[in-house]
Amino acid sequence: MKPALDTQNALEQNVLAVFADHAIGAVQSSPTTSSVTFTQGRHTGVAHYSADWFALDVALSRSSRGVPSNKRLWSLLDENRSLASAKFVIPVGPLTLVARAEFPLTDIVIGGVGELRLRTATACTAIASALLAKRAPAKQVLSSGDMGIDEPGAWLQERLAETGWQWRSSNGKRLLIDLEAPGSFHQAVIEQRADSICISVDALDGDIPTDAICRRALAIFLLRCAGASRMVSAVTASCEDRTIPLFQVLLPTAAQPALLAHALSAINVVCGLCAGEADALSQDRNLAQDYLALQAFDGLQ
Repeated sequence: MKPALDTQNALEQNVLAVFADHAIGAVQSSPTTSSVTFTQGRHTGVAHYSADWFALDVALSRSSRGVPSNKRLWSLLDENRSLASAKFVIPVGPLTLVARAEFPLTDIVIGGVGELRLRTATACTAIASALLAKRAPAKQVLSSGDMGIDEPGAWLQERLAETGWQWRSSNGKRLLIDLEAPGSFHQAVIEQRADSICISVDALDGDIPTDAICRRALAIFLLRCAGASRMVSAVTASCEDRTIPLFQVLLPTAAQPALLAHALSAINVVCGLCAGEADALSQDRNLAQDYLALQAFDGLQ
């Protein structure tokens, strides 16, 4: 049973209670759109909820030029690498940079109201951390080698087995899963870290383009992909002497099979929808220019 969560109003009231605990001001509730507008410091955001998903979106401040620079776009991708429970995205619709924290509601039945409030509190904290990260200098995270990666425990392997996905070990440090995205081969890499489980997959076959137009189009496209995908972040990571873009999901070490299955399905979907387009935008300057025109961007900023 789902005590106290049987109605949309009950869900919203529990969320508002958590907002009050975190000094977040609710501006307006809109039952018709299943959303709550709120303030967090000098930022305004929206909490969206449905029968199976909950998300907090906080719009980032616009630059003095009105549009983000290439440097800012790529710095957000870099910061996404180490953000837990949050991500920077460009949502579906008008071009806006957003900090987002989200979680599924389908398994809230396990913990009832207490679990809902815990996840909402985690989302509020994650948004606050993301906004602080945006103001601080970006820290580059090295992904090459095995630093910070633990040997996958039997508990993780058992939980993955329950998801139905087939995995195999790589060098005793990583688990590999061949995804089922149509059209091309993609392999998810699963790493167990001290405080998280990281699932990632290459977002690009080749290197990040040097052409400024292609770089801009690629950055916007990757952030758009993350904005249209549940759980998945678009990130960059250093690998030996180059930087590579990845699609990534960071999960808590306590993640159960249902959440792992959510994450793997989300990674699989984003690969099927976006990987080929990312390669095309990185290689074809004319296509990149056309894509930017559709984003209401005219020229470099």
